[in-house]
Amino acid sequence: RQEVEEWKKRDPILHFRTYLEVEGLLTPAAIEQMEAQVHEEVEDAVAFATNAPYPDVASATWPVYAEDVRHEA
Repeated sequence: RQEVEEWKKRDPILHFRTYLEVEGLLTPAAIEQMEAQVHEEVEDAVAFATNAPYPDVASATWPVYAEDVRHEA
């Protein structure tokens, strides 16, 4: 846990966000709008995945395994 906390302090995304805020390039309103948009996209993705039908069992290993293709010279 200590290592995770140390890495959180070095998070480049948070550092860049802070930089943008300090430089006046990112406002609290813009942050709120972006976070709301991301939240909506995640919710939509979860709903899509939850409501999607299960794939056909025959496709379960695609594309994990390739067909046996032999190239003869």
